[in-house]
Amino acid sequence: MTSSRNYTLKCVCGETFSAKLYDIINAQKDPKLKEELLEGNVNVVTCPRCKKRLAVDKILLFHDPDKELMVNLFPKSLRDKEPIIRKELEKTINEKIERGSLLNEAHEIPTYMRHPKIVFSIEELAFVIQEYDKEYGKDYDKKFRE
Repeated sequence: MTSSRNYTLKCVCGETFSAKLYDIINAQKDPKLKEELLEGNVNVVTCPRCKKRLAVDKILLFHDPDKELMVNLFPKSLRDKEPIIRKELEKTINEKIERGSLLNEAHEIPTYMRHPKIVFSIEELAFVIQEYDKEYGKDYDKKFRE
């Protein structure tokens, strides 16, 4: 499921405004949004006062069930906290596994969901998606985790 909501943002010019930003992108259900992400147009807003275009650095989950790819994007400012983030993310995943909320149609937990991928920039996310698309079906997931 793709999910978005309105956030209150503040531009460098001082203007405060509301904008719709994405929290989750499901490429299977919304392939056009995946293309927008690859073009650098997701979670990018324009200030209504100064017209400056701003890329909002926020948490985003990208999921492509068809290609068994799930990537967690975190703000660049959190890069030095990756070990802590990874541990917390794995804890959250294990809790969801225990509750059964990650089961697929066959009532199994897909392997790719057990091993979270983490990136810290939209550029890294786009790179992973593009590389995964190129290598899909060639054991790329295993190579990426090593």
